Amino acid sequence: MLAKQAATQVLSGLYQAIADHSQIDSILTAMDDFLDSDPDGLESGDADWKTMFRDHFGRVGQFLDDDPEAQRESPIFFVDKQVVPAAVIDRNYKVIAHNALFGQLRDPAPASLADVFSTPADRRRLDQLLRSNGDWTPILVSLTLPDSTSPIFVVASRTELLDVSGQNGFFVTLKVAKATWNPDLAPLMESAYGLTPAEIEILAGLVDSGSVGAVAETRNRSIRTVRTQLTHIFGKLGLSSQTELALFLATLTQLMTKERRPSDVGADWSKESSEQFTRHTIKVEDRDVAYVKYGQSGGLPVLLIHSTTPPDMTPDFRQACADAGLQVIGVHKPGSGGASPRASKHGPKELASDYLRVLQAER
Repeated sequence: MLAKQAATQVLSGLYQAIADHSQIDSILTAMDDFLDSDPDGLESGDADWKTMFRDHFGRVGQFLDDDPEAQRESPIFFVDKQVVPAAVIDRNYKVIAHNALFGQLRDPAPASLADVFSTPADRRRLDQLLRSNGDWTPILVSLTLPDSTSPIFVVASRTELLDVSGQNGFFVTLKVAKATWNPDLAPLMESAYGLTPAEIEILAGLVDSGSVGAVAETRNRSIRTVRTQLTHIFGKLGLSSQTELALFLATLTQLMTKERRPSDVGADWSKESSEQFTRHTIKVEDRDVAYVKYGQSGGLPVLLIHSTTPPDMTPDFRQACADAGLQVIGVHKPGSGGASPRASKHGPKELASDYLRVLQAER
């Protein structure tokens, strides 16, 4: 009886603490002490009583795990853990927090983004995200910071965070996808995408200068020649614009420099399944159709159609597919990865037929 009374007091205090979000830690400590002391033979007592007590404890633990209030973080904490330039703005475009990488884009970092949109359309898209009551789909906007000649591309997402005063609020988080050339990318460009050393130099020059004219002047070539070379390079990479190139290189650079989180230290990564994949080509009439395969050998086949990045994706993605028991078949865009360029007459029907032929070849 004494044990039941003591347990009732602990549970009552715990639920009260949850109701007003106060003193939860001290109540949990009291509960642990209560269990450790085994009052009045709790562990050897009535089975129904123990079941009831553990049911309460389980519900409380689930509540704490799922409680959105307990999972919210401050904007400062959010930006500090990002590995790319990041900032948080409020509904008035005021920058309320940013990390050191964002500050390096311009010194001092802008206090507001109200006047740095590259086009009116960029501002309208971000304004719609800020004012939306339902659609929180992330968007891509272009910003041109003061004293900068080239724009930066920012992925904006609406989220709930705790502001600096501890009040709940709706903010927009910004992660900059700024294309910068990393020399470590060169071997990857050559081995994975078939770029020649000369093509890699052209690509690096474009990223560093941001101008086709600058690349042409440096290499003593005409702008038309450089544009033709870049079209061929973009085809190998499966890209169609400098915007896609910026996002693609930013993603690759981030993956190559990202530090592992503490929770990832003990992860059991399989190098073979996450990094290795095979490339294939098949003949469809007079054309070559290229595709890659990765994931779990003999797993459930999944056809991946991705229009803006090469189907190799990332080691993390390939590992996730392997862990899920999937064997991914990723088809390259026409003209990339060894596939023949698509003629102007080839539309969705022809592409769908190509996908069918790939699946038939893998039976």
